[in-house]
Amino acid sequence: MVFVNENIKAPNIIIIDEDGTNLGNFPRRKALEIAEEQGKDLVQMKYDQETMTSTVKLLDYGKYMYLK
Repeated sequence: MVFVNENIKAPNIIIIDEDGTNLGNFPRRKALEIAEEQGKDLVQMKYDQETMTSTVKLLDYGKYMYLK
């Protein structure tokens, strides 16, 4: 199951852009704002239950699924 945007419930989100650059660790609300500003989606790649942190890719989810 793939978690995208609002379906990501972790309070802390590490954002990785399409080039693989780590943009930093953000609160969930701020991460969603960043994605919206850029017209992209947050796609969860990994969740660390211990730290309650999701690692996500910032990308165009429709294009990602098409290429996949």
